[in-house]
Amino acid sequence: MMPPIFENCPTSDIVQHGTNEGATVFWNPIIVHDNSGNFTLAKSRSPGQMFPFGIHTVQYNATDGSGNTNYCYFNVIVKKIKSNYSNPFLKCFQLYT
Repeated sequence: MMPPIFENCPTSDIVQHGTNEGATVFWNPIIVHDNSGNFTLAKSRSPGQMFPFGIHTVQYNATDGSGNTNYCYFNVIVKKIKSNYSNPFLKCFQLYT
């Protein structure tokens, strides 16, 4: 028997920029194939979940009925957006106070 095979496992880091608490991160659905047709899948995170700022390793583990195991893992990096926004009202207020 062969171990399960992953399709669409990201081959590089997923970088997302966010504001406030982090970012909601999406990736293509990860599909598992196994020649036995019988496997279990465990995953640490799912697409569409909120990730706080930082580096997070996402891991998928697939094990078939014969005990063959395969892994898919990748990093999600969430960076904070640096705002260049300045409020013109505050600048005007500061000039006249």
